[in-house]
Parts: sequence; structure tokens; C-alpha cells
Amino acid sequence: MDSLVAYGSSDEDEQPDKESPSPTVDTNFSHPQPKRSLPSLPPTLTPPVPESLPSKHQGRIRTHPHVEGQFASYVYVPVPLEHDAARRIGKVVSHAIKHAKGLVPSINAIIEERATWNSEGNERELHVSLSRPVYLRHHQREDFKKAVRSIASSNAPFPASFATFATFANDEKTRAFLALEVGAGHSEFCKLAEDLTPTLRSLYQSEYYAQPRFHASFAWALLDASPKLQSASCPEVLSDADATISTESGLFPHPSHTIREFPPSLLGSLTDELGEQLRHRGEFGVSEIKVRIGKTVVAYPLCGQ
Repeated sequence: MDSLVAYGSSDEDEQPDKESPSPTVDTNFSHPQPKRSLPSLPPTLTPPVPESLPSKHQGRIRTHPHVEGQFASYVYVPVPLEHDAARRIGKVVSHAIKHAKGLVPSINAIIEERATWNSEGNERELHVSLSRPVYLRHHQREDFKKAVRSIASSNAPFPASFATFATFANDEKTRAFLALEVGAGHSEFCKLAEDLTPTLRSLYQSEYYAQPRFHASFAWALLDASPKLQSASCPEVLSDADATISTESGLFPHPSHTIREFPPSLLGSLTDELGEQLRHRGEFGVSEIKVRIGKTVVAYPLCGQ
């Protein structure tokens, strides 16, 4: 390699009476050219980023940021309201929503929103969550579905019923939910949720609650950001995975649509008006579990002994 600076020879160094020549610069050296910036990709090759405008999501803003290649997921038991005896539950829910709107005009019916994405058409159904929201990478989806399929194959169908009305709040304390709480079948629901725990741990995802109260939310309202949200009307802080993901996963309230809490009289008045009907009409059968990954819903029948 040519040196950047050419020095005199050793013979010239041995002649002290002679003036040493000045160093010469190698003219072959050239300064590096500035790097050119790459052209930007055309819009057709740029993946769209979901919008989080509150005006487009009933005042809600994402609390869990969108990550490209990540899929919001959860596992649940469906309760179709158009099938057999469950139709009676649907009638109770419809009356309950109408009653609740009289006290909380800003309340939203979950089953009406859910019908727009149900994989079986515009069928109204309730969901009893078996997991919190789970966030999967692309390569984890198939293994997660295999785990849910294995759980379904090892558990038998069972009867269950809703026993009472209840209110809950999500983990972020930003939304309150009006729900039907499971009575009969609680131990079987616990078994299904517990069977999911090893898979959730392997994915470093949050497990379900140690003392779960299984329920099916049918309406929600936005809560304000007050630190006093732990009220008597919303004593439980539970992640309602089905409601959270099916209505634009993890959303904060917009101030113009929030309430501080459900009215204390709401549960009492619902129980007085519809409690007896719920106790006599709240039976349903559990014959399958479903997993929703992104916009894909897959059902697995319970076929254990």
C-alpha cells in the first residue's frame, strides 16, 4: 500500500550537510465522497399504522401502543344469544342495557359492537374471558392455537349459568363494565383458565387472576382519570380482555364522554327489575372455547371425558 506521506531515503538521512527535502503528499489520495441518502419508499410499500383518533373510537385512545407484527389476542367461552335457551339471556341483556341507559346515557352496548366482527356473521354473543389480553408475535400464533386446541380436547362440555349483575373496571381503570357474573360452572371455568397458565408463562404474558370472577360484559362506559376510581360501584379491577380487544384494544377515555363511576343505584335497580328473570333464564351450555388472534377467530370444541 502506498504511504500517505513519502519520506526521504536512508542515503539522504546519512548526509547531514544536505537539506532534507520537504515531504510530498500522495496525489492519488482523494477525500471520501459524502454518502447519498436513499430515496423514501412509495406509499404502496409502507405499512399503514392504525389511527388512534378518539373521534373515531368513541372517545377512546390506545393504552397499548401498536407494534408492527404483534397481534392482540385472548381466549374466551362464547355464549351465542341466538341459540336455544340462550335467547332468554339475550332478552334479559337487552332489557338491562335499556335500563342502564336511563341512568347512564353514555353507556355503550358491547354485543352490538361485537356483532360487526363475529366470524359467524352478525350474531350476537357474550364472551366469558379465560385470559387477559395476550400480545403475540407472528411466529407465536400457531403454537398458541395448538395449546388452546389441546386444552379443549382435554376438557368436557359442562352446564353453567349467570347468577347476578356485576360491575368491573379494567386494569388501567379507564373503563367500567356492566356484566353478568357466572354462578354455576365456576370451577370448570377455573380449570380452563388454569390450563392456560403454562402457555402464558412460556410467552412471558400475564396469567389470569388468582381469584377470578368469571363474567360476560355486555356494556361499558368511559371513566375519568381521577385517582378516586376505587369506588363501591366498581370494586373489582379486572382486565376484561374480550371487551378490551373487541372495542379497539386498550383505550383511554376522552374527557367529553367520561363518568366518574356507575351510579350506586344501578346494580340494585337492575337486580330488582331483572334479577329473578336472570336466575331463571341464565343457564347456558359450554361446548367450545375460542381464541381470537388479531382479526382471526378460531373455535375448538370441548371433547374431553
